[in-house]
Amino acid sequence: KYTNSWASFDLEKECADALISDGCVLISQHADTTGAPSACEAAGVPCVGYNIDMTSVAPNTALTSASMDWGVYYTYAVQCMIDGTAIDTDWCKGFAEGADKITPLNDKVVAKGTEDKVKEVEDALSDGSLHVFDTSTFTVDGKELDTYEKDGQEYVSDGYFHESEYGSAPAFDVAIDGITSITE
Repeated sequence: KYTNSWASFDLEKECADALISDGCVLISQHADTTGAPSACEAAGVPCVGYNIDMTSVAPNTALTSASMDWGVYYTYAVQCMIDGTAIDTDWCKGFAEGADKITPLNDKVVAKGTEDKVKEVEDALSDGSLHVFDTSTFTVDGKELDTYEKDGQEYVSDGYFHESEYGSAPAFDVAIDGITSITE
């Protein structure tokens, strides 16, 4: 569901409520209010928040939150200013550089062993041995995705889709087999 807003408690809660009514068993958000976690807490549906730890709002359902550390970018931009170099207009860094992370796991809610598995995945993302868009793990129109060109850039090589390596805007816009979309 799309709210067309970064900060509308009411719209985010309404979307989460609608998804829960449709049978969603996990809600993740990419918006900045506590609307979705509030709906999840009321319905007993696990949730993943965005940018801040949502356990104070959803102590029985919040698992963790995806988060960005803008300090990594600010340090880069200030260093460019100090050095007199241009600041990239399409800057993108990820987990290995500390720009992406998750908030602490909610030990009250996550399954035993989750912390160890998260550490394993974080280490693999950081050292490059795990790729989120490993093309051997999904199909598109019944076939493995072995090529994808967008705006003159080939995104698939070495067995994975190189999301965010060639620009900061999301490039992955293919429909993976078995994933359905809810449209209104």
